[in-house]
Amino acid sequence: MAGKVVNLAVGLSSFAQYDFTCGRGYAFSESYLVKPASEILAALYPGKTVLTEMKHPTLLRSGRGDHPRVDVAVLDEVAPGRRRWEGMPLAVLELKWCGDSVPSPSFVLWDLVRLASISYHHPKVDCYFALVGIRSKIDAFFLDISKTRTRNNSTGPFLRSQPDGEFGVLKCRQLDCELQSDISARLGGYKAGAFDVRVGFKQLDTVRHDAGPAEPRATMKPRIGVSAIVSRIAVGDRPK
Repeated sequence: MAGKVVNLAVGLSSFAQYDFTCGRGYAFSESYLVKPASEILAALYPGKTVLTEMKHPTLLRSGRGDHPRVDVAVLDEVAPGRRRWEGMPLAVLELKWCGDSVPSPSFVLWDLVRLASISYHHPKVDCYFALVGIRSKIDAFFLDISKTRTRNNSTGPFLRSQPDGEFGVLKCRQLDCELQSDISARLGGYKAGAFDVRVGFKQLDTVRHDAGPAEPRATMKPRIGVSAIVSRIAVGDRPK
């Protein structure tokens, strides 16, 4: 499994660095990264169906509003006569882009919670989260979230940039008050049972890959360094 995480991190950061070198950085966004992400997942899960903007398989709205979507999904084969998008999910991926601005902590956390919701109902599904962007902006993002998690009277980030030898289990009650309120409000718009807010999640694998030179030589035209951080998410503690 760790090999797939590595391939996603290397592939996404290398693609982004290549397009930056070709002067296409102005077009970058999460939707721009969906195509290379789909192609990488298609190679990692050969012969399976890859869909973009698929309806979230577990979160159902209790009222009006658009159905939440998953950026990229890999589906298993279906029986003859069934539509290909009716296959069971094998893997899902959520993307976040760090460009001119840094994504807010609540937006990133909401993506992680939605992945944990899928893992809660479908434990065998591989749930990936990828943070791709300019290296300095990603570092700024981790500085921004450095005190969003509280555990054992200490502070830290809810998402780690590097593995530290143990799985970081997060529960919503361990977040700061602002993020707790934001996630609770978001979950309030969905039918009961879709996801228990008390359930945490853990990062099974985390890989960071930096593309491009960290220190451009004086003879080279400066280039923007791009990073990709990919985590595999699963449910940590289930309610009894």
